[in-house]
Amino acid sequence: MGRAYFNHANNFAKLITNMTYKQLLEKLQQLPADRLNDTVTVWNVWEDEFTPVSGAPVNKEGSETLDTDVLDYGHIVLELNN
Repeated sequence: MGRAYFNHANNFAKLITNMTYKQLLEKLQQLPADRLNDTVTVWNVWEDEFTPVSGAPVNKEGSETLDTDVLDYGHIVLELNN
């Protein structure tokens, strides 16, 4: 097994548990201040594609941006800019 296989298998194991916003905040707080100016980017490990995040709407009843019964109201999501 090569290193690439191990890395993908390791990343797959990480996918089994979902990250919380608290965990994300902890990661962001560990970054050097200058890295906080980087574009927020999502990595799709299945396609090996990187996509910038264009917004972070909150699920609200009656919202023109995001109103879904899939998530609780008040849930924030990362909007991908495809």
